[in-house]
Amino acid sequence: MCQGCAMRPSYGPWPSSQTLLGDPGGRLRYFDPLRKELFLDRNRSCFEAILYFYQLGGRLCRPSNMPLDIFQEEVKFYELGEEVTVRFKENKGFPRKEETPLPTNQIQRRLWMLFEHPKSSSGACIIAIISVMVNVVSILIFCLETLPDFRNKKEAREEYFYKYHAHPKNI
Repeated sequence: MCQGCAMRPSYGPWPSSQTLLGDPGGRLRYFDPLRKELFLDRNRSCFEAILYFYQLGGRLCRPSNMPLDIFQEEVKFYELGEEVTVRFKENKGFPRKEETPLPTNQIQRRLWMLFEHPKSSSGACIIAIISVMVNVVSILIFCLETLPDFRNKKEAREEYFYKYHAHPKNI
């Protein structure tokens, strides 16, 4: 899957100096002084897409045969930046993560963190575990009630209750 890509530095200046290929210091790690070229042992189709990004001045296009996770790893490797990644995801229809503002009151903020962010403290983690366990037990009980043995017992209890405890005025 990974094939080497040799690139000659005489191609020209890179548009952004904050990316791997745009930063002379970053490129130096991959420069082969004997052959006088950059050698990047990366995925060839991804490299062509990254090169296309440089040639078009910032338009990122993923090859159709390239899985998204591999392409994102390559974008990270070439250090194209968070802004490019966010813009790429928006163009592909991924929902944007929106940060919910925390309450300004200290007590409200702690309660919010306790119930909404399980990794914020050990107490929040315990509450999250208890919440999941209550849900699991509830689902388990709901499923068990559908089994014939439990359903018959429940119907017998209800019949007994209505037969001996129901008042005529309630019926």
